[in-house]
Amino acid sequence: MTRVYEASSLTGQVKILIMEKIKEPSLSDVARIIEQFTKEHGTTSQAVFDCQTTTQDIWKYPMLAFSVAGLDEEIMRPIGLFITTRWSWNKMSRNRTKRKRIIIDEAQTFMNTPETAKWLENAFITARKRNISMCACTQGFEVFLRGDEGLGILKNATTKFLMKQEAIDIASVREKFSLSHGESDFLLTAPKGWGIVKTNNDASIFFGEFTEKEYQMFTSDPNDLVVITAQQKKDKQAQGKD
Repeated sequence: MTRVYEASSLTGQVKILIMEKIKEPSLSDVARIIEQFTKEHGTTSQAVFDCQTTTQDIWKYPMLAFSVAGLDEEIMRPIGLFITTRWSWNKMSRNRTKRKRIIIDEAQTFMNTPETAKWLENAFITARKRNISMCACTQGFEVFLRGDEGLGILKNATTKFLMKQEAIDIASVREKFSLSHGESDFLLTAPKGWGIVKTNNDASIFFGEFTEKEYQMFTSDPNDLVVITAQQKKDKQAQGKD
């Protein structure tokens, strides 16, 4: 945006009108703020979004992933979440004939700011009309109980998968999901991969087992990532020799 306001980029009456407007205190303040996130006037770490996307046809990919883990928590991560959520929703909402799924990992972090919390609640409420399935994954369930947006998300999530719970959280989990004492006791000691699936008033114990490919795609264990990256490098080298 700030580039458009530079004198060298504008001509004629449009230039005169915009340059006059930018002198107004409110717009001048906005311009100074935005300027910090451009390649010409900002730092490299803060100008990461000052470019065009290199991906044109997203529908030819089976999956797209966005990570904000490398962005600093105070400034860039909220901006990163804002951009990725709006971009994803705009893209996914256009074609209502395609079945889509949006998966939010560490969804409790969306409750940290009113804007992202409200976006996630609205997504759960309106996703069905756009042929989108919403899935929020969290290890901090209690965060969703602290605000109206979190409660709205739980209300509009018709199917819930509950894995092993901590003793400090089990009382609120039992109350919120109307679990029996036997079900809540099971969640306290549930082995890895076991849990309870709950839909409306029905609940059942389940076991989920991942494939090797799924594990490689979604593991967050640093030790696993080192091994997987090394193997991928070897595979590429082997392909180059063929």
